Amino acid sequence: MKPIVIIFSLFLAQLAWAEADKLFQEARALIGRDNPKAFKLMQRAAEEGSADAQGGLGYFYAQGIEVPKDEAKAADCFKKGAEGGSARSQLNYAAVLLAGQGVKKDPALALQWLEKAANAGMPEAQERLGLALYHGDLIEGAAKNMERATKLLEMSANAGLPASQNAMGMIHGDAGNDVASEEWLRKAAAQKDRKGLSNLGQLLFHSCKPNDRTRRVEALRYLLEAEGMGEVTARNALAEFSLAIKPDEMEEAREKMVHEAVLGAIQTGQNKPSDAGTD
Repeated sequence: MKPIVIIFSLFLAQLAWAEADKLFQEARALIGRDNPKAFKLMQRAAEEGSADAQGGLGYFYAQGIEVPKDEAKAADCFKKGAEGGSARSQLNYAAVLLAGQGVKKDPALALQWLEKAANAGMPEAQERLGLALYHGDLIEGAAKNMERATKLLEMSANAGLPASQNAMGMIHGDAGNDVASEEWLRKAAAQKDRKGLSNLGQLLFHSCKPNDRTRRVEALRYLLEAEGMGEVTARNALAEFSLAIKPDEMEEAREKMVHEAVLGAIQTGQNKPSDAGTD
């Protein structure tokens, strides 16, 4: 009879976990819409064993939502969630360890938790760790490791994170693969990543033929948008290219940028759900 008892116990534990996870998802969906209810559901989910919810409580304490802001309490919640196996909590706990928010700053321990979250498939953790290993100077103790960085950044880029897409564009560009570089940079630019916009503009400009006005105008259009977002590399590139472009090309690029911005705003408005009947 013992095997049957064990199997039944595991079945009950799975049911309890599923219910706790359901509560966590409900709480998460209500954040910003009904914070009092979200907090109560998050508490229930944490009490019923959801590690994600235990870490989720840390968000409320970190932001001061429904409770007094308490960075130490937030860090403790993130730690409990991380130790319970929540990749979200592991990422958040690593973040507070890196910043020294509510807990003593500890880059070495933060890297351990980032590794756990990245290995669990958390795209944001893969990106943060990947960028640290790509640059080699973002996190103390994270030495430059291009092979590992590329693997992590490719996973997070495929998950849709624009900073990773920009990084993949640069990695392929450094390797001389301009086709793959442009493909990744276009993905980052489509999400309005300012570095992606700047790098795409520079790539297009440097790779276009002297008589390819269309590509040159497109390059300027991306650089102008990046410059408008405060990207210094875009401003420097525009200054560098100024002698090689015609005034009407710059004007066409500005018009193209404005036209696409207006079109995007119209499409966004059309995609919004109607308020009709909600009064």
